[in-house]
Amino acid sequence: MTVEIPIHPDFMNRDEPQNKISEKIIELIKENNLISRKEMAEKLGCSMSTIKRALVNLKEEERLVYEGSSRKGRWIIK
Repeated sequence: MTVEIPIHPDFMNRDEPQNKISEKIIELIKENNLISRKEMAEKLGCSMSTIKRALVNLKEEERLVYEGSSRKGRWIIK
């Protein structure tokens, strides 16, 4: 007997490598350095956790910095 489990559309992009997501995030920030994590997740069609993980990696690689408060801050690409 075989059981098929449907995959929710929110989880369809999970196979996409983290590097591609990071590069897409950089492009979104180039377009709008005031973009929120939520907006990034919506535009890229992935979860907030994926965005947070990618942003942590970009910060650790010193490619990205967030300057300012959580409400009025902006992203800076190094």
